Amino acid sequence: MTIFALKAAARFPAQLRDRMEQFRRLELPAHVELHLCGLGELGSDMDPAVTNCRAFPGCRYSVHFPLFDAGRGYIYDMASAGDEELRRACGFCARVGARELVMHRSWLIPRLPKRDAEEEFLRKALRWASIGRDEGIRILLENWGFVWLPESQGGGCRVSPLDHFFPWEMRRFREALGTDGWRYCGIVLDIAHAVLSANMFNMLQTHPELNRDERFANITVEDLAHAQKLAAADFLFDFIDYAHVSDAWVWNRDDGLDMERYLYREGLPLGSGNLDYVTLAGSLLRGDRTLVMEIEPPDGNHERNVHQGDAVRRLLGWAAKGGVGCA
Repeated sequence: MTIFALKAAARFPAQLRDRMEQFRRLELPAHVELHLCGLGELGSDMDPAVTNCRAFPGCRYSVHFPLFDAGRGYIYDMASAGDEELRRACGFCARVGARELVMHRSWLIPRLPKRDAEEEFLRKALRWASIGRDEGIRILLENWGFVWLPESQGGGCRVSPLDHFFPWEMRRFREALGTDGWRYCGIVLDIAHAVLSANMFNMLQTHPELNRDERFANITVEDLAHAQKLAAADFLFDFIDYAHVSDAWVWNRDDGLDMERYLYREGLPLGSGNLDYVTLAGSLLRGDRTLVMEIEPPDGNHERNVHQGDAVRRLLGWAAKGGVGCA
């Protein structure tokens, strides 16, 4: 069964009200992935982020733990932090009745070789799975792609060994976690992030001189030996049961090296980029999977983000044309 979810910031009740209205119009059960704006929202039962969510008792929630804490100017790197913040985030999940906690797979300390960083990350993920088991929360790790920083964090970009989460790395991670670990620690596939990763991989295969560009430093010779070309669909495995949906710009060999378009443009309304969702929809809606419409409103109006509900309608329409049903 496919579960559709919309995105909203827990601290803003108007966003939550808008998402409830969109679900009413869609005639679907309400499921919201909550965006947290900082570590300060992980407090007590009386904090606004908690009371806002409890105003909609019929809604199911999941939680996206922040990477950028705008208020403190802090970049939270879960891979190098301790367990206290994770347990606090699990506590917030419990207070709002959320079952999943989404965090980015990251390693913002770039000094380790990629395979060493991957092995260390796996050790941490196994510990997080143990914490998830204790707390009754499934922890989901999101692929990242190209890490560009918002202006509030100084702009520019950050490069680390664990940014891309290529398909062969996903398979290794799934196998290494085993059945017990996977039950409490899984993968979120962000479709647009996968497009950015595929774009950079394909650019580097076609233009090897880009290996002098710092932004491509986390794509290794070993990575390039795995495939001649990548597409977003290559990241979509049957074992992935949770995904973020938005549009982006897919780079092709005949395109120029417009880094702004192909590395920085994501979170677009469906149809605003060139990703072939008409074909991808059938695979996305097949099997048991939660699909979160993580779409930025072009007009900046997060309190009435009609593009999220529109994305659900488009996916259902495209899947129906392909003969794929959705329970």
